[in-house]
Amino acid sequence: MENTQQSQVTKRRGRKPKHTPENVRQQLVSITNDDKPIELQTFHYHFSEEMGERFMYFATLHRFDDRKMFKENWQKWIDEPDVADCISKEIDRIKTTGYIGDVIGKMFRSVRYYYRKKPVVPGEAKKRKAYAPNQKEILAEMDRHILLQITEHCIDQRSSVSPAKAFAHYIEAREGVDKETYKKLYKNRFYLLAKPIRAQKRG
Repeated sequence: MENTQQSQVTKRRGRKPKHTPENVRQQLVSITNDDKPIELQTFHYHFSEEMGERFMYFATLHRFDDRKMFKENWQKWIDEPDVADCISKEIDRIKTTGYIGDVIGKMFRSVRYYYRKKPVVPGEAKKRKAYAPNQKEILAEMDRHILLQITEHCIDQRSSVSPAKAFAHYIEAREGVDKETYKKLYKNRFYLLAKPIRAQKRG
């Protein structure tokens, strides 16, 4: 009984999250010597679950339409009252994340080129890549490079650097680094760091 009570009181051990808004803020301050929050322009976003389900429904229904017919049916579909209302809410949500651009156009391209080609039956899960033993050092270097790129492209506390542009600079400065090996890893680190930066700005 006593051991049970002790186990309930004992705190669970585990790794503390590294990329919290406060940790990322401190790293940015160490680089810029400025504690003002940075607004990071959004180049990539995820649609809500409801919107994704609607897109999948439309894409499956019109999977075999030619481009012209697909576009005509798309325009009719987004004008339907319930769909238009859902899209309007989605646009408002996306705008709050800092995205600047044509959201409707982005939606159409996602449905046309992603959801329409997405298999109805999920495929087998891909195995995760095994990286080198010095991955910790590589990740730390990537994180610092990303934060430097964010701050170097910052004007009036607003950074306009994209993951692709930052990665191109990363590869250019490192001879012998295989682009395809680190491309996905770098962009994942970029989004991982961007999330707490945006959270800090909204807070």
